Amino acid sequence: MANSNSRAVGVFAALGGGAALIPSLIPKTSLDLTIPGFELLVAVPVMFWGLFMGVLFAPTAAARLGTNLLTKSAGLLAASGLAFAGFGLSSNSFLLGAAVFGLGFGLLEVIITAATRHKHHDSARELTRVNAAFAIAAVTAPLLLAAELAISGTILIAGLVGSMVLLSSW
Repeated sequence: MANSNSRAVGVFAALGGGAALIPSLIPKTSLDLTIPGFELLVAVPVMFWGLFMGVLFAPTAAARLGTNLLTKSAGLLAASGLAFAGFGLSSNSFLLGAAVFGLGFGLLEVIITAATRHKHHDSARELTRVNAAFAIAAVTAPLLLAAELAISGTILIAGLVGSMVLLSSW
């Protein structure tokens, strides 16, 4: 990964925002689809199941595709997942989006963590920066979503975070 540290920080920030947005979108999505919110709660474990699958398959996928192609593909998966979850027209697209986002997340997490450990002498410091970016974005994305909904009723933040995942992984 060229320019791996700033790229890693950007990807992890986007992943933190995305991981926090999926559950934060449940109330608005349930209202838009006129279904009870509890029907979409399964999106959270579905997202983490996707993440788990990504973590499991990342080493094999990296060996076959190379880390550069896998990073780009995983970024595309995560961004597509956010698009399906944020702008989908059914509960199935919301759940599929959560799973696809999680899969991209898991793949990226393994690739970036391994690259950071490999390329940096002080990998603990670099991983702290990457994880801090994740945490800050995870805290702020739902707050930005709430403000955006209160002001305009739109969910452009989901598109912004999806774009950030895609751009930072390419």
